[in-house]
Amino acid sequence: PQYFTEPSAASRLSPKTSPRTFSAHSPHGVDCIIVVGGDGAFLQSEYSFPGVPKLFVNSGNVGFLAQLGGDFETGFDKFFSGQFRVAELSKLHVHAGRRSYGALNDAYAYGEKPFRPVNFKVSAGFFDETFFANGIIFSTPTGATGHAFSAGGPVISPALDCILMKPVAPLNPLLRSVVFPASEKISVEPVGRRAAFSVDGIFSEPFERLEISVSKNKARLVQFDGEDVMKRLRRKLDY
Repeated sequence: PQYFTEPSAASRLSPKTSPRTFSAHSPHGVDCIIVVGGDGAFLQSEYSFPGVPKLFVNSGNVGFLAQLGGDFETGFDKFFSGQFRVAELSKLHVHAGRRSYGALNDAYAYGEKPFRPVNFKVSAGFFDETFFANGIIFSTPTGATGHAFSAGGPVISPALDCILMKPVAPLNPLLRSVVFPASEKISVEPVGRRAAFSVDGIFSEPFERLEISVSKNKARLVQFDGEDVMKRLRRKLDY
């Protein structure tokens, strides 16, 4: 096998290693990307190299999807001997204006000014409401244990194909989490005030209308065990 290194990482290695490099413009033929870092690094790698299988080695704080951590040597032995499987994870398709984005965890719509609620009009099948909130998190089952969970949202099994909507600080206390089937396309429009959106926390841009649906594309994650989401949640959060 041949090994390649991301350019910024290669610049920090010894010149004696002379690593080959690759970029987002040349991922063709790459069988797997080993991501060393935290959750943000993993999300950035999926944003830059969508669909390429990834082995996540956690060197950050939580690393919820990480399969390897401090004891990574045993994991690498399994990896290079082929003792793993590649799981496919749902993503969101986020369309804004003339551009589209893929989100592995979530898309977040929010007011451009901090702590200033926005009147959001949200339409999707059975749901057609306009409500004030500081923001709205739209999450995949994978992302349900991230920001949506911290905001009071439910844990959702990765086996489900759906979209979780979690309003953040809604004016209406009865407006909680809503789970939409994968067949629904959700439209979001700010009414009267300017709003912005973010995909996996990677960037922030203003918008006039968002369309959110389940993507046909999948993220691909190297896994070594069948640990369920609740066991992983307890282990990562230590409760």
